[in-house]
Amino acid sequence: MLWKYILRCWFATVMGEKAGSLFRIPRSQWNPAELSSLLGPLQLRCTPMQQSEQSVLLFLYNPSLIRSIVSMQENMQFLSQLGYPNDSAPVLTHLLKKMNLEVSFPHEIGLFLGYPLKDVQGYMANHGHNSLYDGYWKVYHDVEGAKRQFARFDMCKQRCLEICSMGELHNALIYCHRKCDTQTHDALPDRQER
Repeated sequence: MLWKYILRCWFATVMGEKAGSLFRIPRSQWNPAELSSLLGPLQLRCTPMQQSEQSVLLFLYNPSLIRSIVSMQENMQFLSQLGYPNDSAPVLTHLLKKMNLEVSFPHEIGLFLGYPLKDVQGYMANHGHNSLYDGYWKVYHDVEGAKRQFARFDMCKQRCLEICSMGELHNALIYCHRKCDTQTHDALPDRQER
């Protein structure tokens, strides 16, 4: 069932902690109607970014969070330097075109996933090497802020899984989306620090 993929990989977006999430699913599991019925009450959108005979790469996102990120001046300038339009409305369309036309993965997608701009720039400048910390993304700036965010993600994931183990999954997803407590854990997750 598609909900298993949503729970396992998209929990932070479902719970409002992250602007977007990517996940590749087997093509046999790709059911747009089922996905639409699951996501409709959550005010989230999903679009296939890449497709092959075996799989589909899906991008689940919160449109209002994406608009907020893209409308920030420094983010818009960064995207403009990469050929994106200077208007927040068509940027996802431009990203989709880039993903389908380019051989390499457009790493600026990190912005659309809710990663900090400095970490996206650091990743691109260092070709994915020399990060200060590895967690849900590679951190090149503000390690302590990233650790706090990763702890919130871990807490949301745990809460989502606990709630979903108790009952009807579709209603649990809606509940998780509305009720995530985003207080930071005292004990931060065990991550590899560099």
